[in-house]
Amino acid sequence: MAQLPIAIAPTSFRNLNVTRKDLKVDGVFVGGTNQDYIKTTNLKFAQGRFFTEIESKGGRKVAVVGGEVAAKLFPHVNPIGEIIKIRGKKYKVVGTIEKQGSFLLGSFNPDNQIFIPLEAMFKDFKSRRRGGGITIVVRAANSQAVEAVKEEAIGIMRRIRGLKYDEPDDFSINQQGALLDMINKQVGVIQIAGLFVTGLSLFVGAIGIMNIMFVSVKERTKEIGIRKAIGAKKRTILTQFITEAAFICLIGGLMGLFIAILGGKIIQQYDFPVSIQVDAVILAVGISLITGIISGLAPAFTAAKMDPVDALRYE
Repeated sequence: MAQLPIAIAPTSFRNLNVTRKDLKVDGVFVGGTNQDYIKTTNLKFAQGRFFTEIESKGGRKVAVVGGEVAAKLFPHVNPIGEIIKIRGKKYKVVGTIEKQGSFLLGSFNPDNQIFIPLEAMFKDFKSRRRGGGITIVVRAANSQAVEAVKEEAIGIMRRIRGLKYDEPDDFSINQQGALLDMINKQVGVIQIAGLFVTGLSLFVGAIGIMNIMFVSVKERTKEIGIRKAIGAKKRTILTQFITEAAFICLIGGLMGLFIAILGGKIIQQYDFPVSIQVDAVILAVGISLITGIISGLAPAFTAAKMDPVDALRYE
């Protein structure tokens, strides 16, 4: 039995300029599609709705605007019901999409796009005969049905193209899973590089704190001798210097955390998604403390093992 997809949406994009009164946004991805496109994506609406089947088939002059375009064209105005001009053609805004953020710091910004009915796209911006660049988005019912829907789509496309059984496909099919695998591989490489840099930074930092504590022990040799002479135990001296090392490292960790949060807030101003999670903050503080304790062990043992007589004679 053939697997029926949930939704099928032909799409065609063009890079156009969009204006409203004296405001202008250059290089907007204007996509012509049908009413089912919203079913093939995970787009969330900030306001309004997607266009209906009647609006789609009738080629009505309605538009659904991405978050960044809406912010630039309607800084202090509710965009729903307002008129925008796409390369001089008037369109009524019926919905706006929540901001999603740029993809991998790269080429495509999903917030910089507008959706209009495909019929309106053909009518105003390209002919059917010379349209070209049509992509058909298909969504399967579930992950188990993907392969069956894919095979059915290939068969339909081959019949439409009039291809014989021994002729290769003259079209391509891209699966979201394959794109996600590619993204995950890139993210994996970034994570490995990040872990390496983090580990190297911790190692260098630990060596630095250890050297600082050794210098501190050397400068306070007489103080240590006096404390031991009046009855201070080894574990007291040991605890003191380990605590100092942990405190120094904790202060450094908190400063780094503050810079990270501040940097995240700055990056968010450019519509790049950043999140600071509580468990990550706790982990960062914990690693700072552990690094301080480990780096302070050797100097602390050196101080604890000092002979009070030799320490008092130290010049």
